[in-house]
Amino acid sequence: MRRAFTVIELLLVIAIITVLAGIIYSAYAGAMATSHASNASSNMMQLGRALLIYSNDHDDRALPSTNYGLPESAPERLWSTLLKPYAKDEGVFIAPGSNGQFAATWAARGDQSIGMNLATALAPNGCESSADSESPCLAFTEALDWSGVDERAKVGLLAVTANGSADNRYRGYEFSPYTGIPEAGDPKTNPPLVADRDLVAELPALPAELLRPIFARYGADRKGNGRTPVLFADGHADSMSANEIANGRSVVWRVR
Repeated sequence: MRRAFTVIELLLVIAIITVLAGIIYSAYAGAMATSHASNASSNMMQLGRALLIYSNDHDDRALPSTNYGLPESAPERLWSTLLKPYAKDEGVFIAPGSNGQFAATWAARGDQSIGMNLATALAPNGCESSADSESPCLAFTEALDWSGVDERAKVGLLAVTANGSADNRYRGYEFSPYTGIPEAGDPKTNPPLVADRDLVAELPALPAELLRPIFARYGADRKGNGRTPVLFADGHADSMSANEIANGRSVVWRVR
């Protein structure tokens, strides 16, 4: 006569399976997060090479994040569509692990999860040469000339951003260094709004113009330890945590 399992034995087996499943899931999630972060850095490097080629083709001028001189119906209003011929693959404009999409139209500008520094934006009636640190600047009258920028390797140009519908105030294709909290010292190093959380969702009272944050999504613990690759204007990329970006003063964000 075969002995059947007791209820306690069955519960013990179920508990062991549950613990093992949790361990396996945690290991899998950790591996996926590491893979996403590594792929994000690789994407940034590809975009960096494309941006350098673009600048070489345009007399060392920076690619504008937005060209407000063009109508909203023009795809070239967005940096992503201008850079695509140099980057080839739309996937490099999307942060791995996000639900981002390539911003091919003005209506889709919120969906992209890699954004460019708004300090490169153009507008016929924009700020003439430098932004007023007391209020956000949306664009400048001339394309940024890299030949006049000191320490190009310190200029933060691309980072992972919060993405979603533009109707919900997302502007994932761009981040703004003119919306963060001004501090004493060199205003050029004042960072954008940044967190390892979606600040657009968390700050419903602010309009889009006062947001445009960086989203350090990789390894996010909601304590600022999540990271994003940051592409610098010389083409190299570094992984930085939200805390490092918010508290550090080694990166130039307000390049003019």
